[in-house]
Amino acid sequence: MFPSEKKSFYRFLAIYIFSTLLLVLVGEYFYYTFALHKIEDEERRELKKVSNQILWRLKELHQSFSKKLEYPVIKGFHSAIFDIDKNYLIGDFKPNIPLQEGSFIQGDLFFLVRKVKPHYLGAAYLVVAKKKDQQAYNNLLKELLVFTLFSLVVIVLTAVILGKLFLKPLKETVTLLDNFIKDATHELNTPINTIITNIELFKEFNPHLKEDEELKRIEIASWRLQKIFSDLSFLKLHHNIKKNIEILEADEILRERLLYFQPLALSKSLAIFSTIEECKLEMDRNDLETLFDNLISNAIKYTPPLKAIYITLTPRELVIRDEGIGIDKKDLEFITHRFFRANKDKGGFGLGLAIVRKICEYYGFELRIESKKNRGTKVTIRWRK
Repeated sequence: MFPSEKKSFYRFLAIYIFSTLLLVLVGEYFYYTFALHKIEDEERRELKKVSNQILWRLKELHQSFSKKLEYPVIKGFHSAIFDIDKNYLIGDFKPNIPLQEGSFIQGDLFFLVRKVKPHYLGAAYLVVAKKKDQQAYNNLLKELLVFTLFSLVVIVLTAVILGKLFLKPLKETVTLLDNFIKDATHELNTPINTIITNIELFKEFNPHLKEDEELKRIEIASWRLQKIFSDLSFLKLHHNIKKNIEILEADEILRERLLYFQPLALSKSLAIFSTIEECKLEMDRNDLETLFDNLISNAIKYTPPLKAIYITLTPRELVIRDEGIGIDKKDLEFITHRFFRANKDKGGFGLGLAIVRKICEYYGFELRIESKKNRGTKVTIRWRK
């Protein structure tokens, strides 16, 4: 996957997972509320049933002529009665709660308060309580947790499958493009070499035409074709070519590449100021030349006529600064992505800086690009700290 593909894929995953999970959580909230009410209703029914039994027993005691009255106690429940002034009369516990008719939870107890009519044995309020069915609440939470985890797994798997399905047409297009690049580079190789070779032969047999403007334009166009061919070949074959790593005189190679691009710079009336110190690098010569070529050609391409390019090479780093059209801040993040072009007016495939990034990543170089719109661009490649 290209970085842009990965970014789009991850954005899709994030949006799909977040939105679907949010929908699931909203559904779980309503289910939790319903299930909680169901548990409370069940406990309320139990308390009401027990309160009816106690009230029936109070009625019996009220009508009894026995000297000794035994307060009704039901296992698993607590109860107490209060008079009309809300004073505690008797019970198997003494609750400190507001005597308002209804049910509520306080601490780990579920309470039911009922008014007593008629007032059997002076009782005006009956309070019945039981411990909350904590197991039922725990089972509900456990059920929701398991469902959430299961939903998350299903959502992620669905998002990945859908994401791949959505990216499939894009991947097929990229595959077709890669095949086109492979075929194009194969077909372009011979005619480009033939053109360049014949130009050199023509200049050798006709020395008086070396400075001919038409011939120079043909030569510059040929170099441009060769540059495009080299970029396409590098992208397609970079991982398959065995590299010949050796210690290179980077300063000498840079001078050679500047000499190579001199006619192109002169055709745009550009001034190139270079400060080149002795520098040795351990890398493949083709990679180093490709690195220099892409940065120099980019600087020349995007610098208007009569402007300047500044090149500095030290044992620590390479800095190429131009007075060109610059890059928008929003495009800097993507400028090293394959096929990305911040400026559509200058042509090209958007491969140069993508190739530079690949080479830097391979050799562990630090790549930094700074730019201001209409002020110019500065590219720094650091290989030693």
